[in-house]
Parts: sequence; C-alpha cells; structure tokens
Amino acid sequence: MFRKLFRIHISPLLLFVMFSSPLAVVGQTREWVAIHKANKKFEKEKYDEALAAYEKVLSRNPNNARALHNAGNAYLAKGDGAKAMELYTMATKLEQDPICKSRTFHNMGYISQAAALNAKDDERQQLLREAIAHYKDALRLNPADDGARYNMELCRKQLKESKDDKDKKDNRKDNKPQQQQQQPPPPADKQQQQPQNNTTTQQLLNLSRQVEQKTKEKIDAARPRANSKTKNW
Repeated sequence: MFRKLFRIHISPLLLFVMFSSPLAVVGQTREWVAIHKANKKFEKEKYDEALAAYEKVLSRNPNNARALHNAGNAYLAKGDGAKAMELYTMATKLEQDPICKSRTFHNMGYISQAAALNAKDDERQQLLREAIAHYKDALRLNPADDGARYNMELCRKQLKESKDDKDKKDNRKDNKPQQQQQQPPPPADKQQQQPQNNTTTQQLLNLSRQVEQKTKEKIDAARPRANSKTKNW
C-alpha cells in the first residue's frame, strides 16, 4: 500500500577545521584526517572498517558531531536503524553547522518513516508523526532540502492512508454485532417443524409397539403348552 521511495542523506560529513590555538588545530586536523580516511572506506561500502575508524575518533573525542553522524550512517547502512538513531540524536545536540544538522534530522526522519512500513495501526501513525517532525526540523535549518520536503509529504499521505484503514477496520468491528442482532427470525414453518416432528415420532413408536405385541401373541399361540401335571415313570 505504501510507496517505499524515500530520499536520504547517507553520504558522510567531513569535520570542518576550526582554527583557534595551535594545539587545537593539531587535534582537529588529526580527527579530520581520520574521518576522511573512514569516509573513503564508507564510499567503498566497507562499512565495518569505516565504523571502526569513526568509533576510534569518538573514543578520543566523544563530542565530535561529524564522527557521530558518520558512524550513524555506517550503522544505518548495516541495517541497524536503532543505533543510527541514537548517534544521530547525539549529533544534533552537538552540531553547530545548520546544513549538517539538517542532514542529520533528515536521516532521523528516514529511519522513522522506514520503520512505519512494518508497523501496525497506532504504532505506524506514531512513527510517521515522528518522521514528519524530523523532516520539519531539517527544513527549518535548510529550506532548500527538497528531499526532506518530498519525504514529509509522502509521510503525510501515508499517515492519512493509515488513519483511513484503521477507521474502516473499527467500523467493521462495530457493525458486526449489530448485523447479528438484525438477523430476521426463522420462518413460521421452521418454527412449527420441531413440534410436528415430535408428533410423528410418537406415532411411529406407538405403531411399533402394536406390531411387537401382535407378533408376541402369534409366537405364544404357536408355542407348545406344558401339561399342568407331570407324570413320573
């Protein structure tokens, strides 16, 4: 029923070098190089190797928003949407660049929207609402994100279809007992059938008893009778 055509920003983000003190520049440059190498592995679909490299950066700097986002991408590519969502959420709290932060919200919307495809009724609607909220956050930061706009409109369409389907199911459940109550009573001839059958059965039973009695009388008449007195020899 739902179309599965989503758009997602899965390409990894690079760390922007921010010049401050010489020591900070050295630290940030090392992280940038490490992330850049990990991105190359990601582009070659070596997701496990890329993820290990991103996590190595995060072990040194847990607040590196780009490493968090890119590690989320790697988990998402491996099919672990829950872990990707966890890392994306952390990245949105740390990311300062609006475009990069918008991409993270976009991917969060994608995860919720994709999960809704296999969910049922209320859970599906809740996931679609979450996806719409994430896409709205993405568009506030980057109004030019046509992919987020497209996905959001698709979410709204899916949400309406889900509500309509649930309403139809609820109506069928509500009308089923009512239809049973409105079933017409059986015809009069069927209502009288049971007493009539009882009368017929009783007549046959009486006739059988009469035949049995007459048969017994014939047998008794043909049976030899013993003498009232026996003679000893």
